[in-house]
Amino acid sequence: MQRPAWGRAIVAVRSAEPAAATSGVSPTRVKLAIFAISAFIAGLGGVMFASVDGKITNSTWNPLIGLVWLAVAVTFGIRRPGGAVVAGLMMQASPRILSSGFHFAFLPTWFHWNGTTSVYIPQILFGLGAINLARNPDGVLALVAQRRWERRHRRAAEPPVVVTSDTPAAPGPPGASVLVLDRVCAGYDEVEVLHGVNLAIPTGSVVALLGANGAGKSTLAAVVAGLLPPTAGSIVFEGTDVARLPAHERARAGIMLAPESRGIFPSLSVDDNLALWLPSSGDRDAAYARFPHLAERRKLPAGSLSGGEQQMLTLASVLVRPPKLLVADEPTLGLAPLVVVELMRVFADLSAEGVTLLLVEEKARDVLEVADTVAFLELGRVQWVGPRGEVDEERLTSAYLGSG
Repeated sequence: MQRPAWGRAIVAVRSAEPAAATSGVSPTRVKLAIFAISAFIAGLGGVMFASVDGKITNSTWNPLIGLVWLAVAVTFGIRRPGGAVVAGLMMQASPRILSSGFHFAFLPTWFHWNGTTSVYIPQILFGLGAINLARNPDGVLALVAQRRWERRHRRAAEPPVVVTSDTPAAPGPPGASVLVLDRVCAGYDEVEVLHGVNLAIPTGSVVALLGANGAGKSTLAAVVAGLLPPTAGSIVFEGTDVARLPAHERARAGIMLAPESRGIFPSLSVDDNLALWLPSSGDRDAAYARFPHLAERRKLPAGSLSGGEQQMLTLASVLVRPPKLLVADEPTLGLAPLVVVELMRVFADLSAEGVTLLLVEEKARDVLEVADTVAFLELGRVQWVGPRGEVDEERLTSAYLGSG
């Protein structure tokens, strides 16, 4: 059964907040909504308890009861509603079972409740909760489900990812610049990574941003997507300065980021991942028709997919509902050569449909096959921008080694 839209948004923010923001979900609104719902449930519980008990005072609840409840909830899974339900049942059932005089001969005598409060039980629960939180933050229920899935699929061999495409790889004609970066500076805390970046990306073009490791490529991708605010400069998208817009508003405006970490929500199923981007079932069917391999795995957690499958899941919605600008950060990282070839074909298809692409890569060979324009980034500055035909081995070497 598919999660409702609000449930997908909550799990998406919990699983990968940056990816949720770049998918058009506002993390701030989701967190405020969760806080409001939690406060409502707590207030409703207090009213119900008062209506049954007749009164509530400052001594009605012992603080230790709340701590024991927290330990039980963490043990069974504080990040899952089912874990909270099971924890509540255990909290209510355990005292009654232990106080009924039913003894286990093999247990030490200090574990028998016998109608009195045992000082050892809270300590046991706290210990179990701490161990479980360290080893498996999702709780016992999630651990059991994961183990069952692993047993079922341990002997199943996954076939390689096969992506079919009949669209000719023809680049779209460039027009006015869809994105213009003007003297953009950005960094982390006191460390500045980008030092006045200037870059114009023509509409409908494929721009390859190349550079050595540590040049600032991923930082630039995060700045364009809105995950990292610039400290100076302007980011003009379709004539509007979006430098102060949050990531989810830029995503709604047409800027999509395919991050280095694949941009999926590992705890959501493949179908729920697609539903977050493609609410229409018809759109999801179109995505599955393009990637039949994903259709076979639609009920599996996205985190269990291979690297190539995760990348295809990220791009499946883009092919069905293309954005105006796609920023792909290290799209070929960790992928097999065959998958990289198919990935480049997908980028070529997107370009043929008029999507503007900014491909941020360390490895130049693959992206140069589809790029119209090439920009070299070195130590936070764009050192050279020009047509792909003017890129030669000497220029590549100087850009990566910083020799010219």
